[in-house]
Amino acid sequence: MPLSLQVPFSEKDEVKQLGAWWSAEQKTWVIPDHVSNITRFKKWIPYQQGIIIRRPYRLLLTARRCWKCDKVTPMVALAGFNYYSFEYLDENDPESTQEWIKGEEPTVFAFATEMDEHLNDYLKEHFPHFRLTHSKTLEEKTWANNCQLCGRLQGEWHNHEDFDGAFCPDPYEGSPFEFKLHEMALEMDFHILADFGSLDFNEIELQNGGSY
Repeated sequence: MPLSLQVPFSEKDEVKQLGAWWSAEQKTWVIPDHVSNITRFKKWIPYQQGIIIRRPYRLLLTARRCWKCDKVTPMVALAGFNYYSFEYLDENDPESTQEWIKGEEPTVFAFATEMDEHLNDYLKEHFPHFRLTHSKTLEEKTWANNCQLCGRLQGEWHNHEDFDGAFCPDPYEGSPFEFKLHEMALEMDFHILADFGSLDFNEIELQNGGSY
């Protein structure tokens, strides 16, 4: 699916020449799926920070025992297989040019503080336990998992950073719960403000009926 752009009418010929398409359905200029270098559209991309996730749109699903009620509750993490992060070309030089850099390895994301509305709507409908929740530990609101039974927050820090966390399995013991990929049926690419989680896809066995 395409990435939406904000293009003034006076610049439509310029963006078209670079490979953008006009979407009559969405009524906007878009970067089509086959374009891998999105940086040349930088001035029309309506974000100057964070991460853009392009198709395939996936979630990584697993479970854990709730720290409060000890019942098994489902867990969700945003996954990226085709994504771009807005970074300095030279990370040691703050005056360096910032570009949209394509990620090299599949990853999961944690501590999301902002996301596009159409992604939020999808999560509300299909995974309501993964929602914007205030964390006393982080002292801010992030999208996080909450127990389906007792409603308690299942902390993002523990799940993504501590060994035996839902998305940070013990490197020796593994996880007692399987991992599955879920494909999201979204119309457009989406943007998030989030950190990279610590999970290494090469260290887990994905029970998704095939390789990722």
